[in-house]
Amino acid sequence: MGKLESLVGILTGTDNDRRGNLAGFWLRNQMDCIDESTNTYTYLVMMKNDGLLKHHEPAGKATRILPYIFPHSTTVIQNISTGNKYAVDSWFLENGQPPFVIPLHAWRWGWKPGNSIPDAETEKYAGSEETR
Repeated sequence: MGKLESLVGILTGTDNDRRGNLAGFWLRNQMDCIDESTNTYTYLVMMKNDGLLKHHEPAGKATRILPYIFPHSTTVIQNISTGNKYAVDSWFLENGQPPFVIPLHAWRWGWKPGNSIPDAETEKYAGSEETR
């Protein structure tokens, strides 16, 4: 995913995209989470159509709204055999870096870089509809 971002960034002028929103707020072509998730979803659909995804498939996008924090969106992939869903989030990183791929339930509850990923078997959201 990061490599695709780098290649496309050179062509579109988004190769200077900074992590998040504030780091590049005044830069031309700075992308927000909507841009990032739309691009990631598009890349995943193209990869699926070309037969490059064997164990996962694109499953749309998700948005979370946490108290005192702006809404945040990401792309979702689903494991074909288990049905488990994962957030694929490149917004937290500079252009061209591999995205974070974490269980969707953890992302929905406010996961961000530096947080541990809770064990779905023991946490309060275990078995939620979002994990399957």
